[in-house]
Amino acid sequence: MKGLVPLLIFVMVSFAACSTSRSSTPTAVRSAAPPQVSINSPTNGTQLTTGTEVVVQSTSADSDGILRVDLLVDGQVVRSDTDPTGRPKQYRISQTWNATTPGSHLMVVRAINNKGVPGEASLQVTVIDAPTPTNTATPTPRPSATLTPTSAASSASATSPPAPPTLAPTPTRPPATIQYSISLNEAQVGAMINQIIAASNQNDVSITGVSLQNGQIIANTSVKGPFGVLLTGRVVVAVTAAKCDVQATITEATAGPLSLTETQKADWDRAIEELIRKQIAAAHSYTCIDSITIANGTMTIKFH
Repeated sequence: MKGLVPLLIFVMVSFAACSTSRSSTPTAVRSAAPPQVSINSPTNGTQLTTGTEVVVQSTSADSDGILRVDLLVDGQVVRSDTDPTGRPKQYRISQTWNATTPGSHLMVVRAINNKGVPGEASLQVTVIDAPTPTNTATPTPRPSATLTPTSAASSASATSPPAPPTLAPTPTRPPATIQYSISLNEAQVGAMINQIIAASNQNDVSITGVSLQNGQIIANTSVKGPFGVLLTGRVVVAVTAAKCDVQATITEATAGPLSLTETQKADWDRAIEELIRKQIAAAHSYTCIDSITIANGTMTIKFH
């Protein structure tokens, strides 16, 4: 009996050691979730012209709060912003980038939460060269000098010499008027419409195609309606030159049962006119827009 006591003690100590070893196994700690980031505009695949200031609108959300939002283009940070009110759980921001280099560019919006965990969203945009103006000189014809003979009076004596002919003065030739022209294709006009949508915060509207015909810009649209229903529609804009300036008038703007208000139409008209003026000024300085022709997928603008 005395020999069993040490044996029982040994068994109990071994069992306690095994139990302690099993209970000391570490428990894995779940890492913090990254912020949720979405880019509201521009849309993926948007085409822009060189010199355009791109407005990137994004929304970042995280339960720990958003510390900072960075905008990266081709891997380089071009903007870094924080909310002046603190570290909100949802941060909506507009950041800008100047499109100066033609080609395809990767844009990334990266949000950092208060624990230093990043989350991001990305899209591709394509930058194309601005249109090159065509220099067309229109010479002014030079008027020819005329001779106006002065006849002798019928009652003059035979010895009176005839009056010399009077030579009209040669008019000064005015300087030639140099007329320029630029042409915009459907992709370039579509990029202009996308800029208007981005600036108007109409994030539920997207352009599915642009046609240039019969003096009009015809933009086919897709609009997210009530309950998430996708509605199709179009915006038709008549563009002409009047009194040395551009004049844009929306004649149709519908998406299913929805349509732009008169105030929204007027805002779009002004935005289209201003963007066309900027396209002309980027090509050459001017004092007058002579004509705007829209046909066969091209908008041709002549000015001097």
